[in-house]
Amino acid sequence: MRRERRTRHAHSVSDFGQLSGAAQVAHLEQLVSDVRAATYAAISAHTGHSQPTESPADPLDAVATANAKYEVAQQHRADFAPQLDAVGGGLRSLVRLAKAHANLRDSDEQLASGDLAAAAGLVSEAQVLLAELSEEEEEPSGSAAAAADMLRCVAVQRRAGLRAELEYVGAEMYMVEGAHVEVRYAVERAADGAPYESAVAAGDLFFALGELGLATALADRLADGLAALVGRFSAAATCSAAERTEDPLELARDKCASVVAFVRDDVFREMDADEHGGVVAYVGARMWRVVAPAMRELVGRQQQDAGRDLAALVDAEDAWVDAGLIAAEDACVRAAVRDQAYGRAAGRRADLLANVAELLGAAGANTAAVGEPMADAAKGKPKAKGGGSPLAQPACKVSVRAQALVDFAHATVALPAADDASANVTVAQQYLAVRDALALYRAVLEASVEAHVADRRGALQAAADSAYVARGLSTLCVAERERWAREERWVGRVAGFTDAVMAYRALGRRALTAAVEAAGRDVHRMLQAPWDAGGVAAACAVVLRWAEDAACLPDDLRLRALGRLVAALLGRVRRRVAAAAMAAGDAEARAVRWAVAPVLRLPECFVYAHPAPAVSRGARAPVAKYCGEWDDFLALVGRLDAISSGISE
Repeated sequence: MRRERRTRHAHSVSDFGQLSGAAQVAHLEQLVSDVRAATYAAISAHTGHSQPTESPADPLDAVATANAKYEVAQQHRADFAPQLDAVGGGLRSLVRLAKAHANLRDSDEQLASGDLAAAAGLVSEAQVLLAELSEEEEEPSGSAAAAADMLRCVAVQRRAGLRAELEYVGAEMYMVEGAHVEVRYAVERAADGAPYESAVAAGDLFFALGELGLATALADRLADGLAALVGRFSAAATCSAAERTEDPLELARDKCASVVAFVRDDVFREMDADEHGGVVAYVGARMWRVVAPAMRELVGRQQQDAGRDLAALVDAEDAWVDAGLIAAEDACVRAAVRDQAYGRAAGRRADLLANVAELLGAAGANTAAVGEPMADAAKGKPKAKGGGSPLAQPACKVSVRAQALVDFAHATVALPAADDASANVTVAQQYLAVRDALALYRAVLEASVEAHVADRRGALQAAADSAYVARGLSTLCVAERERWAREERWVGRVAGFTDAVMAYRALGRRALTAAVEAAGRDVHRMLQAPWDAGGVAAACAVVLRWAEDAACLPDDLRLRALGRLVAALLGRVRRRVAAAAMAAGDAEARAVRWAVAPVLRLPECFVYAHPAPAVSRGARAPVAKYCGEWDDFLALVGRLDAISSGISE
């Protein structure tokens, strides 16, 4: 039947297009008048204001036909625009009346069948159409105004009936028992005298309420019940006996997940998230006002247990955000967990720094032997090339506080990798503690270098400590490079360790240079005395004493610095020896040879540290390797020996 009406409608519109402009205007005026009368009659019959002998025909098809003909005339008869505009104004009001009437009539059928959502949608749309009708520039009058008023009365009645029905359904639908939320369907109706039960989906219920703008009351009831359910984990006294035995974190996560699933899958399953997202957010926000403090309280209760992983609570909150129940800016659990982790890590960092500061504030006279000697353990001789690990720490004596600082850095940085935010924060804070401790100790060493300019032993110990810390940090960087390359959080911190290594190396070089230059000045002062008064012997005594003080340095560093000091001594002695070697008399040669005899005992200083702690001296190191002038000096001394023995070239 409807297909036949559509076909007839298409044919009539096609025939209408063949008429002249004046004929089309006249036809439209008559058609609109007939359709208006039919629409008023249908509205009057539907609202009970008239009792026709037979049911009036549905005017919606006739209105659609008139509207289609009007659009055809408007497109092709621009010369009759004034007449068509007059017809169009009345036709638009008629279209709204017919649609509103059809929606209200259909809502009765949907309500009778128990489809509350469809009925609510139709009533809501009818009210919108009637509101648009009253907002037109030319308000309807006469019969049109009466028809509109009748429809408004019907819409108000249907809305009131739907509201009562929906409130009844909502009151009976949800039941919270213990840790469970149940949906109950208790909508009883009488159709044709036979009672039946109509199941109303929770999503349909909220959709209907949302269409009518009445969702707030039911949303409040639902949100309060669900919030009471989720909030039960916040106080052990309100939990069941079975719940008290469960892990509170897991219990909170499971309850939040069940509520999110219920709200998403049962309550709002049929609703458009974009169109009705406000209702979803309203329910979520109302629940969150109760749940959020309980979650924060639960996070706070875990403060004493630093090893607890609070990711379960963060996951529960993320589920609320993903479901649209709360906005991301309203989330508070992640921030609470982060703040707790920061507080705990900051406390740990403060404790570590306090321990380091106490250690650094202690006297630095205590030293400890560390590292691996360059000499072979069995023979006391230098190890063959390639022997030992390139990362091995050379044997030296460092202060106990330098050793403790390197051990602290290794122990802190080598923490196991973890993915949760709490562990990341802890590692970050402990890294900052390492950074601060390194900066603090560097300041202590710099002050020590400045204070021990005249004290070679203090400067040499500062150089040994700086070299040890730099070597320890370099070894740490090499050992951890693969893990740091994998973990993004370390990318920006590797540069901090590199800067610390370079700073300690520079400080060590400065301290060692200061010690060598101070000894060099003493050597120069001693050589100002006459040679026959023991000036060279006094200068050599300075070198020997410096070598004893430098025993704390690693072999390679100590021998190279000693070579520089001996080279400075030879630079001043060599000119006098060379002049004596060129002289013809053997008396002067013997005098010079006797004066420089203490210099020939300086190779005793060039020794490796012995691997056995009880042995103070190891194998001798090649002097020429660390002092390039030594072989030339020996050659000049040989010439003096030849001259003094009466052997001429």
